Order: sequence, then structure tokens, then C-alpha cells
Amino acid sequence: MDEPIERDDAYRHSGVPGAGSGSPETGTGDSAVRSRRVRRRKRSMWEDRRVRAMGIGALVLVILYLLTVISALYMGLLTPTAPRTVAERDVMAWESATRAEDATIEHWQSYILALIADSQYQRARTMIEQVDANGALDQSRGANMLYCTGVLYTAQGRYDEALDAFTEVMELTRAAYEEELQRGDAEGPNWAMAFGIHDNYYFSATSKAAIYREQSRWAEGIEMLDVYLEDNPQAAGILVDRAYLKTQMGDLEGAEADYREALRYVPDFEEAREGLQEIGAGE
Repeated sequence: MDEPIERDDAYRHSGVPGAGSGSPETGTGDSAVRSRRVRRRKRSMWEDRRVRAMGIGALVLVILYLLTVISALYMGLLTPTAPRTVAERDVMAWESATRAEDATIEHWQSYILALIADSQYQRARTMIEQVDANGALDQSRGANMLYCTGVLYTAQGRYDEALDAFTEVMELTRAAYEEELQRGDAEGPNWAMAFGIHDNYYFSATSKAAIYREQSRWAEGIEMLDVYLEDNPQAAGILVDRAYLKTQMGDLEGAEADYREALRYVPDFEEAREGLQEIGAGE
């Protein structure tokens, strides 16, 4: 039975030229081979205590930095500076406008509406309350914060409260407009004569129409769109909205007329074309 081959013997029997032969004088043989094998092994840098210390120190610094960033994000101390959506961009733009020395109530209204569009409802409510408390901002023409409140209620699904708010906005803006008209221009420029009734009057009408549509209250919705179209007869989008409500009431002739009127102002209005096809009127 053959003797077990030890590690060195195995190397000598491996068939490597020169393995197990030669003499110390010639630099060959077992010692020389082992010497060459030792020289091939490179020393790892991590065996150096200074390198290990530096590596561990760097790792600790990275961990501390990450913990700091995570803590700041959690506590709200670190937030992205660039807007990620169009709504966020609008919020930042209008917020900047409100900080200007010549900021008006219209700037504040646009800012609050941008907050609502970005679903920042609590912040919008806070801003409404702050503006209401600021007597320096004139809301007599447009009932601005009341209009914003109506938009906020609508976004939150509080439709009955929203309808009440929009109805009051229409009443207040109409009253302010008529009072200014009666004053005339004897005492100076008359804003009612120069600009007409505030836009919030018409915006409130279309906002009410949208809620009535949601509630399938077709006739009331049409009534509110009529109010808007009285002063904005070329509003193709509103004409299409009214045509849809008329269709729901079975007034196909009236719906066709509105669709065709919308196409007169916007010939490539796809929604108007589709509406005509749906009621069987074609183009």
C-alpha cells in the first residue's frame, strides 16, 4: 500500500519541472520552491493597523452623516428645494408673490388656490384665516377669501357648504359692483365702470355648476352656466359643458346648438365633435 503523500511531497510529485530536485547551493530544490511561493503572496493593506484605523474612521463618518440626514428629513428640517410637480411650482411662485411689498389680495387668492390644488388643505385654511385677520387687504370687490373657502370646501367634498359660500360670493360681489356703479365717476375713477363685476362672481357660478353636475342637478347647473356665458359668450369649454347638461335633460336640439357654437370659436374642439356624434348630429 502506497504511503500517504504529504503536502510537500505532493508538490514534489505534481509534475512541476524542477520540483523536489536541485540543491541549496544552486538555489533550487524544496527550499527555493517554497521561497518562490512565499514571495508570490501579497500582503493585504488591511493588515496595516493605520489603514484599518482610517477605514473604520471613514465608515463611522459616513454612518453619522446618513443618520443626520435621516433625522433632518424625519423632523422636517430638510426638504427638497426644487418643485417636483406643476402644482408645487405654482405654490412656490405665488408664495413668492405674496412676499412682495406691493402684494395684493389677488396675489393671496392665487396663492391659496395653488395650495388647494396641491392638496395642502390645512395650510390653505390657515392662510385664509390670516388674510381675513389682515384688514389692510381690501376684499370688498371680490369676497376673495370667501371664494377660496368655497373652493376648499369643494376639494374636501363638502358640497353643501361650498354652494353656500359661492352663493354668498355672488351676492356680495354683485352688491359691491352695483353700489360702485351708482357712485358714478364724479368723485374719481370708478372701478365698476372700468372693470365690471369681479371675476369671482363668474368663477363662483361655474363652481356651483360643477357641483350641480356632480349631484345630477342639471337644470340648476345650466342656470349657473348661463350666468357665465352672458358675459363670456365665446367660452367654448363652457358651451360644451352646458351642451352636456342639456343632453342629460333630453334637450338634444339645445345641446347641438351649443356644440356647434363651440366649434365656431374653436374649430378643432374634439370634445364638441364627439358630443355631436353622441347625440347623432354628426358635424
